Amino acid sequence: MTAAVRADLTNLDHFANGFPQDLFARLRREAPVRWHEPTEHTPKGTGFWSVHTYAESREILLDPAVFSSAQGTVLFDHPWAGYMMNMMDNPRHARLRRLVSGGFTPRMVDRLEDELRRRTETLIDAAVEMGQCDLVEAVTSELPLQAICMLMGIPQQDRHLLSERVHHVFDVKDGSTAGGSAAAATESLLQYGREIVAERRRNPQDDLLSVITHAHLPDEDPSHLLEPEIDAFFQLLFGAGADATRSAASWALVAMAADPTILDTVAGDPSVLTTLPDEAVRMMSPVAHNVRTATRDYELAGHRISAGDRVVYWLASANRDEAVFRDPQRCDVRREPNPHLGFAQGPHFCLGASLARLELQVILRQFAARVERIELTGDIEWTRSNKYNGINRIPAALTSRRTRSAPRAGRPAGVRGAGRRAGRCPAGDRPQ
Repeated sequence: MTAAVRADLTNLDHFANGFPQDLFARLRREAPVRWHEPTEHTPKGTGFWSVHTYAESREILLDPAVFSSAQGTVLFDHPWAGYMMNMMDNPRHARLRRLVSGGFTPRMVDRLEDELRRRTETLIDAAVEMGQCDLVEAVTSELPLQAICMLMGIPQQDRHLLSERVHHVFDVKDGSTAGGSAAAATESLLQYGREIVAERRRNPQDDLLSVITHAHLPDEDPSHLLEPEIDAFFQLLFGAGADATRSAASWALVAMAADPTILDTVAGDPSVLTTLPDEAVRMMSPVAHNVRTATRDYELAGHRISAGDRVVYWLASANRDEAVFRDPQRCDVRREPNPHLGFAQGPHFCLGASLARLELQVILRQFAARVERIELTGDIEWTRSNKYNGINRIPAALTSRRTRSAPRAGRPAGVRGAGRRAGRCPAGDRPQ
């Protein structure tokens, strides 16, 4: 048995410097599916099946009858299992998706574009004026935070407070996402959500929280969201909205620092914005893995999975699978088709995918219009998590693109729209 096959994938130290793509490349070759024995780091002390390849990960995603989400999408016991939308099975999942999907219509997302562009211009101009800054703090965390607050109707002055609470879950410093500071931060976020939802019940606004609070479908039973479902949805929406786009955008800017021609490519040919956002999601894979529970005995890639077994499928590995993606360790800004699993597939396809693509388009378009060169001035700081891929800090110096004018407002010619699937920058698994 090789070192790769023996590797403890629940030891977060393996993930403290970015997702270990070299390790997972060996796992794809030597053990596409394997039984992972419990270790001192494994939540609940229970073994699980570990799936590293694209075909088998997609098979799991597309068969929710066998691979259930209802017992949670993490290895530890999650308090929101069965209530959070990504931790449900049909028909309950379909009911909740119908109730909340009205908040993610193309109209609701597209109406944000001009405001997102304006805010992005302000953020990038300020970063360029500083000359040196942390790109995460200045741009890639700030715009998604402002966007999700706009969509949900959360006061902008509260965004950093809430972001700090969410980040305890995405960046594990005290051993486990099931306890410690993460648990306290989650409870604090929950209390905030309950207060603002109560206010929306009294005074509905034109925002997503009002949509879900007052959602009513007479043909469903129950016809409205239950209190635990609203609690869970608030946490899921804010956490995903604040972090996932931040991660993909951060990766893209690091790749641009590694190859300055990417900035010129986007500035000179905005049509690449139809594909680059999805390629950034593929390369970063903000959600590194998800968990399912087998509802019955099943054979996967020649292995017998028993009813009740936990199955971990690694999206960050599947999205670099050599059997599916040509030159998978290379970010290709024109990669198409791009059937990545970063937004999942099947019934759990990400509701916020159109918003994420729009935010990425806006950030990358305006950055390319204003910045000629990004030079890293220090080490990149990664989150410590095997569940979420993220970058905490990108110290950089920016050179202004003085001779270029910003693209006109709205989508550039050739960009099909943020809500549609899209999907060559020389950057490997951990851009330096």
